[in-house]
Amino acid sequence: MNLVGLTEEQIKLAVHNATKEHEASLWGQKSTIKPCLIEGIHGDGLQLVYLEPIDTRPNYYVLRIDSAIDVKNDESMSNEDQSEYGTVWEMLLRMIEEEYPNIDSFKENKDGTYTHCSDEDDVITGEFPCLSWSGGSWGQLKIEL
Repeated sequence: MNLVGLTEEQIKLAVHNATKEHEASLWGQKSTIKPCLIEGIHGDGLQLVYLEPIDTRPNYYVLRIDSAIDVKNDESMSNEDQSEYGTVWEMLLRMIEEEYPNIDSFKENKDGTYTHCSDEDDVITGEFPCLSWSGGSWGQLKIEL
């Protein structure tokens, strides 16, 4: 959702609506999910996008990124962003990793928990919103105000 031209109040409402708990379906199985808002904002933050890892579907992350970026076109990123991230999805992943652990830096224990590879005191369950990425989808969110 492009937030350009909206008031602060409308932006807050859009973010609230984007992250409301709701029912989702995956392969015919219904579940209640609450999208995870990433607090970090990239650029002007006037575009609401999602990233849905295949490993944790139907859960997804909601991110605020620069309104100049076309999420389907890596070339729309600034030269600086292209140099730092390479692709839009890599930028989104890094924004998430700044707030939540990436399961790839953990090893699985026999009890189903995960221990950080470099810190054995760092144990997590590996549940969403922990990032588990082996591909997925991303795009601009479509929400009603």
